[in-house]
Amino acid sequence: CVFSNNATLGGHCVIGSRVVIGGLTALHQFCRMGDGSMVGGCAKVIQDVLPYMIADGHPAIHRAINKVGMERSGFTVEQVALVKRIYKLFFRGTLNHGQALEVLESGSLGNDPIVQECIAFVKASQRGFA
Repeated sequence: CVFSNNATLGGHCVIGSRVVIGGLTALHQFCRMGDGSMVGGCAKVIQDVLPYMIADGHPAIHRAINKVGMERSGFTVEQVALVKRIYKLFFRGTLNHGQALEVLESGSLGNDPIVQECIAFVKASQRGFA
């Protein structure tokens, strides 16, 4: 993980592997960051950040997928495309988060471990996600 200068974590935060937190960013207590996620500088994170996503803003919202981070970690082109489909399902489509989770659970995006990881992450969220 990379914590840039003055990155601040509230109590009981859970940080996944290969996470990047930009400078002057603050995470509220009990927030979680999924594996391979990234938060831009000067962000205010008050909800969970899904695996392999980029969040930014005040408060932080999901902006894109962490394509560069995934490529550097050795993910395949197909896996990057899968994460992009998950991102669009949750944050660019017409479905609410509950409906998007149902689509993910239905298996329509396949049974890749990334899909299972995202399902588990969303179900375990207590603060919701940005």
